[in-house]
Amino acid sequence: MTPPAWRSYGAAVLATGLALGLNLWLVPLIEANVFPLFLAAVTVATWHGGLGPGLASTVLGTLAVALFFLPPAMSLAVTTPAAVARLALFVLSALLMTALATRLHRARESAETGRRAAQDRAAASAAGEARLRETIELAPDGILVADRDGRIVQANSQVTRMFGYEHDELVGRPVEVLVPARVRTAHAGHRHEYQASPRARPMGVGLDLAGVRKDGTEVPVEISLSPIGVGPDQRIVSVIRDTTERKRAEAAIRTLNDALQLRVAELRALNQELEAFSYSVSHDLRAPLRAIDGFSQALLEDCADRLDDAGRDHLRRVRVAAQRMGELIDDLLGLSRVTRREMRSERVDLTGLAASIVAGLRRNEPGRQVATVIADGLWAEGDPHLLRLALENLLGNAWKFTARRPAARIELGLRRVDGPPTFFVADNGAGFDMAHAGKLFGAFQRLHAMDEFPGTGIGLATVQRIVHRHGGRIWCEAVPGQGATFYFTLLGGGDGDRREDHPAGGRQP
Repeated sequence: MTPPAWRSYGAAVLATGLALGLNLWLVPLIEANVFPLFLAAVTVATWHGGLGPGLASTVLGTLAVALFFLPPAMSLAVTTPAAVARLALFVLSALLMTALATRLHRARESAETGRRAAQDRAAASAAGEARLRETIELAPDGILVADRDGRIVQANSQVTRMFGYEHDELVGRPVEVLVPARVRTAHAGHRHEYQASPRARPMGVGLDLAGVRKDGTEVPVEISLSPIGVGPDQRIVSVIRDTTERKRAEAAIRTLNDALQLRVAELRALNQELEAFSYSVSHDLRAPLRAIDGFSQALLEDCADRLDDAGRDHLRRVRVAAQRMGELIDDLLGLSRVTRREMRSERVDLTGLAASIVAGLRRNEPGRQVATVIADGLWAEGDPHLLRLALENLLGNAWKFTARRPAARIELGLRRVDGPPTFFVADNGAGFDMAHAGKLFGAFQRLHAMDEFPGTGIGLATVQRIVHRHGGRIWCEAVPGQGATFYFTLLGGGDGDRREDHPAGGRQP
């Protein structure tokens, strides 16, 4: 490091003054030559401070020689040729020494700079290696570093745990110690090929690779290779991942897929059986029922005068039972079709569907006075046929169970509170006891007697299956004698009236 300027020039003045003092002391004693001491002062000044202090020492030395050691004494006016020659010789010698010392000074500074740079590089390299070791150690996968000869230089704790070795047991050994014996020769050949053209890549693409533990057992692995450095200092970093758990998971998935395929085949067979059953019900059972109903009617018409009142009543009961059986078959087939029907999703106008359904109910019973409120702008994503069937059952139930109300009211709306938008169908009809709500959506489950309200008990089971096929859920609230409200959600959501509770208004067909 170059000292401060004041110190360098001060050293030049001090060295020159010391040379002057020594010369003044020695010359009277031994008549010594004054040049060597002044040239030494110039050299010291230049070595210590560089060219500037060296030139300053040269000027001061020249003045001292002229003033104290050349005639006329104590005068800077050098007049004799010999004195001029001596002074010129001194100046040339001093300048030569300054040049030489300057080169030595620069060489020393360059060497010092190089030494510091080497120290900095060594420190940076050590810090980098420390960071690399820390990073390697913290990596979740096993990391192995090998030299160009394939000998292990470094291994993190994941590698030692994976293969059962201590770190010192691995360092210095060839990487083939971790390779199964059956492929070691081939692995060494592949390693030499990789060294000829190293690049970052996975190892053994498409192959099931394995490593061998210290105890001789094998472990399935995935390996990625990456070179670092160049030339003789090049290292190959191997990232090793134990795939044992993934292999187990893949095997479990394959087993599940095989079981799923088996179940699919079984379900396909069951569906075929169900299709055959539905065909049998639709065709083979309807014909006998039609025959029972038809012949019972014929007996009533043709043989009424031969039957007493009890006989005619029995035949009417037979006809009613046959017709009810036909209704049950129709509803059961409808429920089956809901489950098997292929879904097609589109944007469905629930407001328009409900309006057309209510209009049909009014046409069938023109004498009924029912106030119906249908919220405007109700839309949903789903199968239009299935959603229509669901609304037909819900609105039909509300229509049916308000039959004994002089001021019947039915409402379709949308609630938005927490969670997905919730549609609802509410009525002020017969209602029911919520203690029996658990069996409300089961097939053939009824909460009212047939003489009160007709039906087969299939409608709500059909609605539930439709809602479930749309990824939603359905539930109800009711009070006996005060009506019921059925709520349902759909996976595609819905939009419409954005009030938080039942809409106060809407379409009234």
